[in-house]
Amino acid sequence: MRSTDLPSACSLVAAALGTTGRGLTLPPRGPDRSQVPLLLYGSVLACLMLWAGLMTYRQYLQQLPLRWSSIYHDRNAHYQAALGIACELRQGHLLQALRDLDAASVAWPLLHPLLLGLVLAVTGPLPEAAVLPGVLGWLTAGALAFWLVQRLLRGPAGLLGGLLAAALLLSSPALRVMATDVMLESLGLALTLAVLVAYARWVESPSTRRAAWLGGLLAALFLHKYNYWGLTIVALIAHQIGWQAPSAKRCLSIVLAALPERKWLYRQLTHPLHYLILALLVVSGVIWYLQGVYLGLGPWHFEIHRPRLLIETAYLLFLVRLLGWWFRSGRRAVQRHAGEAWRTLIEWAGLPVLVWLALPFRLHYFVWYAGPGNNPGVLQLSWLQKLQFYAGGIASNYYLHRWLLVGSVGLAVIGLVGLLAQRGGRPWRWAPVLFLFAAASLTLLHPNAQIRFVHTWLPLLWVLSGVGLATLLNLLRHTFQRLGAGLSVGMWLVQALMVGIILGGLGAAVAQPPQVHPWFGRGYGTPSDSLRELYDVYLSQLDGQRPTAVLCNLPEASWRWPFLERFGHKNNLHHNLREIGVFDPVSLQDAQRWLAATGVEVIVYVEIPPTSPLYEPPPHRHDNTAILTALYNQDRFHAVRQIPVRNLGTIYIWQRS
Repeated sequence: MRSTDLPSACSLVAAALGTTGRGLTLPPRGPDRSQVPLLLYGSVLACLMLWAGLMTYRQYLQQLPLRWSSIYHDRNAHYQAALGIACELRQGHLLQALRDLDAASVAWPLLHPLLLGLVLAVTGPLPEAAVLPGVLGWLTAGALAFWLVQRLLRGPAGLLGGLLAAALLLSSPALRVMATDVMLESLGLALTLAVLVAYARWVESPSTRRAAWLGGLLAALFLHKYNYWGLTIVALIAHQIGWQAPSAKRCLSIVLAALPERKWLYRQLTHPLHYLILALLVVSGVIWYLQGVYLGLGPWHFEIHRPRLLIETAYLLFLVRLLGWWFRSGRRAVQRHAGEAWRTLIEWAGLPVLVWLALPFRLHYFVWYAGPGNNPGVLQLSWLQKLQFYAGGIASNYYLHRWLLVGSVGLAVIGLVGLLAQRGGRPWRWAPVLFLFAAASLTLLHPNAQIRFVHTWLPLLWVLSGVGLATLLNLLRHTFQRLGAGLSVGMWLVQALMVGIILGGLGAAVAQPPQVHPWFGRGYGTPSDSLRELYDVYLSQLDGQRPTAVLCNLPEASWRWPFLERFGHKNNLHHNLREIGVFDPVSLQDAQRWLAATGVEVIVYVEIPPTSPLYEPPPHRHDNTAILTALYNQDRFHAVRQIPVRNLGTIYIWQRS
């Protein structure tokens, strides 16, 4: 036998012995050529992401001041929270940084302020660095959209479809402006797609490791923003029930196995903790129904207006009982009936959520965000009006051209038909579709209408568009194969042409600054003036050391982050009248009491008149002009500066006499 025949002989022996080869090790084969197209397309995608990221970030730097043109925009709160944490860390005040993190994560969870705070602690309090998590999340979302499409339809067609999905995501004007903003949407989109990718891998091959990844990402999504987590959970549960029948049956068997035996039921009915929880919930219900109660016991009088603390106490008792059961017998029962992977998934996905909600005020805000109370009343729209609102907003802000909208929707319909026609396709293929339709429906039902609510689910439409393109290419390939083998060259030419179109289109799209409709939000080019011009004027008059109050005629305005950004600390900084327990808007009597009691040495008062392009109507229709009136009618402080700033406003500076 010649030496060149050795590999083939080994192969024959291995085949005869079975798939394992009974310990026989074959010589290593050459590189897997099936991975070459994936590596090629992956390299192209990486170049596209780098180009899109650099160009979009560069355009943000060129227009950075305009991003800060709204005194009430959420970006102020997000930036302010992260700056506070970063500045305390840079000063070595770890305990105060944890306090600031706790305060920043009451309404929104802690992931974004923690991550951005760590970034700014390294880079310094720079607005240029504040958008880095958003940019990274946006680019990561493009890569994940590519993965989903090429995984649904393998081969060159799937790779090209994935490239189209990524290109639509990377070229979207709304996604680009939000990526360069201090907001939660871009990172939320990346985490949402990461959960879908982790779920796909879990469904394909459940394992303890993949369960931990899926559970950890679900917990991270919850700790980033509750809304995104809720939309994802609804879709995944629906997919498990509708398309994963064995898993659904397994979950049902766990529940049935845990149904009460007589002894178990008797223990629950006689446990005193359950009656205490029930009593707290009943009392909370009475307080909510009566809108508050008044109790008088001799010399003691109690007024309870909201049952929030009672409900949180009931939840804490429930959590103690639940965790006790879980670690005592529950986890073993789940592992016995469903396997270690399911037990791992439940622990990683569930325990962080349960513990987080036990922290003060978290349960209240979680319920508020998910319920009908989250309605500022700005837009009172019917279901049909909301449909028109979101359709118009998507067309005006998420696509460069209307024909792209029509084309992507058409391809998405073809993609849906292709998924329906698949036989033996990916078992998770309907999970992204379910997420898209469930999230769109829940967005329409939500009482608060904002166009950026589509941010985390609209890219799933582009994933379907990529699937549609891949389906068309596969049909075209089969047509070429029927016509003759020689025509397969035409298929490669078609694919090369489409790659060129996608590359050229995306390159041209990101070369221009993103443009969105003015009503998309303030700070994206409208108005064409910046609050930073006002900030720079009054900050140049301060030394950052003396006790200072920065106040404004517009109540509940965000004035702390400019001070933090300039001086790197918030020591001795006041931004409201809470020294005397007064909140905005301020009355004349409250302003007079504060001026008589405050210990500040410098007062900065910023007046933004209704004629200013930076003016925004106060949330409660009352402003803080009483503060300026009180300043003119007292003698503890004297005016040292009055600086008009074009047509934007006027800066007043007062010092202690």
